[in-house]
Amino acid sequence: MIGALNETVFIANSDKVLTFKNGLTRKRDTRIVEHAVIGGKPKAEFQGIGLETIDLTIVLSAQFGVSPKDEAKRLRDYQEVGEICPLVIGEEFLGDFLITSISEEFNQIFKDGAVIRSTLNISLKEYA
Repeated sequence: MIGALNETVFIANSDKVLTFKNGLTRKRDTRIVEHAVIGGKPKAEFQGIGLETIDLTIVLSAQFGVSPKDEAKRLRDYQEVGEICPLVIGEEFLGDFLITSISEEFNQIFKDGAVIRSTLNISLKEYA
């Protein structure tokens, strides 16, 4: 197992390939407030660490044992109800996250309209 986002398991074996493409991007900002000073430079005040965000791209392909329609629906369902999704990569628990954005590109569609390959771009925000 490569990892998991809630019940979506990232895996690569001879029967099924469901993983993220080109890695994932983690970002965490510092929260700083600036206070105005008359006649001088503003003063910065450290307030703490912001919530972490993660962006990843998932390729869903029927050729590799995955139903693009079903997997995309599962992820959209997590987003629609605000499901708190634990994220694990390898054996490391990265935290609990909410899906804040999903964009889906249909890469390959059969003549009957069945999507056999799609790409999802997913944005997550830490749930603290």
